[in-house]
Amino acid sequence: MPINGRPFLVAGAPVGCFAVIYLDYAASAPMHPDAVEAMHEWMTGGFGNPSGSHSVARRAKAAIEDAREVVADFIGVEPAGVVFTSGGTEADNLAVAGAIAANPSGPSGRGPAPIVVSAVEHPAVAEAARAAQARGHEVRILGVGEDGVVDLDQLRQLVDPEVALVAVQTANHETGVIQPIEGIASAFGSGRRRPRSTPTRCRPRPGAT
Repeated sequence: MPINGRPFLVAGAPVGCFAVIYLDYAASAPMHPDAVEAMHEWMTGGFGNPSGSHSVARRAKAAIEDAREVVADFIGVEPAGVVFTSGGTEADNLAVAGAIAANPSGPSGRGPAPIVVSAVEHPAVAEAARAAQARGHEVRILGVGEDGVVDLDQLRQLVDPEVALVAVQTANHETGVIQPIEGIASAFGSGRRRPRSTPTRCRPRPGAT
């Protein structure tokens, strides 16, 4: 599939025999030309360590903070709430472990806080949830229907004031099913038992810019 009217090459694909039709955009997609253009300078010459104090480092730091503000404005949060990671697995682990670390015993302090995880989560989330379960946290599984969409009625039943995290992948990496994030937030937020401090985690679709 061309991007902006231009074809792209698939690494390792046969050349001269037949065209490769790539259908795995739900898992990974070629970088958009605008993203390539934006990153070219930093991939080829922007080598400064943003933690340094010299001019090259300060320039790199400014670029990161500018990017943080752009992302924050796009998703409607404060820049301080945007954390950049090296990739999806690191982000998933940080989301699960971080939410539990921030609220390890729930509001009541009676024991390890439970978490809610959809039945079709990415392995990076599912494995992090199993690790939490091994440490004593209850993992409540949010089921999906035949169409792969999460059960919002069940979500209302699974959430209580002790829940530390609800994890739902925005777009499935295998099927491409897109979850009704607004509906999930509404179902979660309208629950009379929901504490204001309970975080939700929605994994962005791979390849999104």
